[in-house]
Amino acid sequence: RLEQYVKTLDIEAKTLLRMTRTEILPACLRDQSELATSYSRLVEASRALDLNDAVAPAQGKHLAAIARDVTALLAATDALEAAIGGLHSQGSPEAEGRHCVDALIPAMDAVRELADHLEGRVERAKWPFPTYLDLLFQN
Repeated sequence: RLEQYVKTLDIEAKTLLRMTRTEILPACLRDQSELATSYSRLVEASRALDLNDAVAPAQGKHLAAIARDVTALLAATDALEAAIGGLHSQGSPEAEGRHCVDALIPAMDAVRELADHLEGRVERAKWPFPTYLDLLFQN
C-alpha cells in the first residue's frame, strides 16, 4: 500500500515536471518575450513623442511581475526535479513515504501554485491547457 502511494506520487510528480517544462514554461517565456518587446517599443515611442515617464511604468510592473513568476517557476521546477531524484534513494518504503510528505508534495505544490498564478497572467491564447474558467464553464 505504501509502495503504491509512492509510485502514484512519483508518476504525478514526473507528469507535472514534464508538463511544466515542455508546455507551461515555454508558453510563459513566449508571452514574456512578447511583453518585453512591446514594452521596449512603448518606451521608445514615449521618448520619440516626448511623453513623460509616466506612460510605461504600469506595463513595466506587469512585465516585471511575470518575469519574477517565471523565474520562481524555473527554480520550483528544479526543486521538483531534485525531489523526484531523491525519492528512490531513501532506502526503505517508509523513508520514501516520508520523503514524499516532506519534499515531493511541497515541491509539487510550489510548482502548481506558481503555474496557477501565471495562468492568470499569461495571454489565454498562449496557455497550453484548458484554464480553470474553461473547465468551469465548458458546457
